[in-house]
Amino acid sequence: MRDRNFLIENNAKPIWHPMAHPAEMRAQPPRIIMKGEAIFVTDIEGRTVLDSVGGLWNVNLGFSCDPIKKAIADQLGELPYYSGFRGTSTGPSIELAFELTAGEPPTISFTIDGQRREMTPRLIVGADGRGSDVARQIGMKVETAPLHHLLAGLLVEGVDAWPDAEFSIGNDDDVMFFVFPQGNGRVRLYLCYGLDQRGRFSGADSARRFLDAFRLSSLPDKEMFCSAVPAGPCHGYPNADTWIDMPVAPGVVLIGDAAGHNDPTIGQGLSIAFRDARLVHEALLGSKRWTGDIFLSYATERRTRMRRLRFTAEQISILRAEFTETARKRRRRVSERIAADRDAALPLLIPVKGPFGVPDHLFEQAAWDALMN
Repeated sequence: MRDRNFLIENNAKPIWHPMAHPAEMRAQPPRIIMKGEAIFVTDIEGRTVLDSVGGLWNVNLGFSCDPIKKAIADQLGELPYYSGFRGTSTGPSIELAFELTAGEPPTISFTIDGQRREMTPRLIVGADGRGSDVARQIGMKVETAPLHHLLAGLLVEGVDAWPDAEFSIGNDDDVMFFVFPQGNGRVRLYLCYGLDQRGRFSGADSARRFLDAFRLSSLPDKEMFCSAVPAGPCHGYPNADTWIDMPVAPGVVLIGDAAGHNDPTIGQGLSIAFRDARLVHEALLGSKRWTGDIFLSYATERRTRMRRLRFTAEQISILRAEFTETARKRRRRVSERIAADRDAALPLLIPVKGPFGVPDHLFEQAAWDALMN
């Protein structure tokens, strides 16, 4: 390895750090980590600190763990890597795949070196995201709402003209748009569009077509984003909600997207995950018995919360993510009613105030009919 001075002098120059602007990293060079031991890391200045995120949540057994180093060395001599894309699999990936069984306690089974191993933790918290393998293995029923529209998103940079403290959400022609500044000229852009345009942002030049679609007359400068530089892939995905009415089984509790996710059109994903984690945390602290019944209040609260958010997303999708002439007239009518009576906008505050921060009657159809019809 090059000497210390070379590393310090060239820190952040040839490397693009995730979730950070290159100019920012050059102005404030990141800490250079040189060594890991157990749960600690040591930087180039010799300072040793606790690695509180385990690498990036992927060094759960610590650094320099001898059994892991031996297993890696042994596997390198046999098969370092092979793609698991369609048409191929590998022995180790099959062998190490786990099987989970609900119960008190639950069990996790897997095979190593031909020997079947079994673990019996006190509790399994399934936080493995959409399409949760934990939920699938214990047979939880996932419900899915009808698909209403599609979304696409792209992180861009080089948009220094957009103010860091201002975001924008609106409608223009055949899209609903979102502009979320990230600082230092980086912006997250999203578009909602109709099901009749499924292939609009797919293919090799999807990012360019996405930026071209941001030539929106309602923005201060409709050419602002066209010259932006993509800083990530352009992804499209459906809006549909999913949910699990009872995200609890003996010895298992699901949180976050693993327990079902809300339509991203109203942007509640992080709020849902944080609230789930807090409620489960409080249930665990409030009881010495880590059995399924201590999570029943969490399951009941989440069922109500997700039902309210699902209803809200359905109504806002009707208002903002439909693009017919009838839908445009509906939006104009709503704007006129809000201009005449600001209280009429109260239902639109649900994504900001939360599902329990507004009067209960706003989750009834009559409240939204009064606004939109």
